[in-house]
Amino acid sequence: MIRKVAERLFLMIAVSLLTLSCDYFPERVDAVVFNFVTLDTDSEGHFCRLRDDYGKTLTISGSTDDSETFTPDSTYRMICSYVEYDGNYAELRSTNEIISCIARPLSYFDGHEIKKDPMGIQSYWVSGGYLNIVLEIKGLDKAHSLCPIDYSSSSEVKFGFYHDQNSDVMSYTKNAYVSIPLWPYTFLNQGDTIKFSVMD
Repeated sequence: MIRKVAERLFLMIAVSLLTLSCDYFPERVDAVVFNFVTLDTDSEGHFCRLRDDYGKTLTISGSTDDSETFTPDSTYRMICSYVEYDGNYAELRSTNEIISCIARPLSYFDGHEIKKDPMGIQSYWVSGGYLNIVLEIKGLDKAHSLCPIDYSSSSEVKFGFYHDQNSDVMSYTKNAYVSIPLWPYTFLNQGDTIKFSVMD
């Protein structure tokens, strides 16, 4: 008898909590996408169009910081979070510039030491015509210099990295986001291998 009363009491409490929890949460929760994208600016330097790496183009209808402006009528490679709405519209929640430049040829460093301070690799993939890499760099409070180096031949695409940690203390691990354009390598075909290396 006592056990049945306890079970009923537990069930009533559970139902009450479930009712409270359903009433507590809002009806709609926006699904935020976090990804590498290409952003275009309008004639006033505001972001107006977002292109993901899989062929989707979205018109930007708003941003958490509409006061920030960039070079007018330009294209930026960024990592950002955004919410996609019906009608091919997007609202930007955050934008962060990344390292995105054509890899430097060895001749670019003529007469200068190519520094290769250590770093790790978290992930990498090819999408949107870029080799995208998330690097792990240990540092504390100093700016690092980082850029991709082109070691490619006429039949092979191979990258390395210039990395100068500027005597920074190797303390906390921070992510560095890199997108290397692949369109200069016109001989690349689907299924070809792209090589890159870092000093760890």
